[in-house]
Amino acid sequence: MFDLAEAWSLRTDGGNPCRSVQKYKEKRRNRFLIEEEFARLGSGLAEVEAWRRRRSWPPSACSC
Repeated sequence: MFDLAEAWSLRTDGGNPCRSVQKYKEKRRNRFLIEEEFARLGSGLAEVEAWRRRRSWPPSACSC
């Protein structure tokens, strides 16, 4: 965000205080959904499909 603010001239160049912070290198790993997450994914997908058929917004899962 700081870089974007600099590009839009909302901050002075080089004003990003996080520029010198080194990023943490994560190790790649596989993750599988647990049963509860898989069920939530399925119900969310079903709700989106129902919404696409109805074309009404927002679906109840939306926190908007």
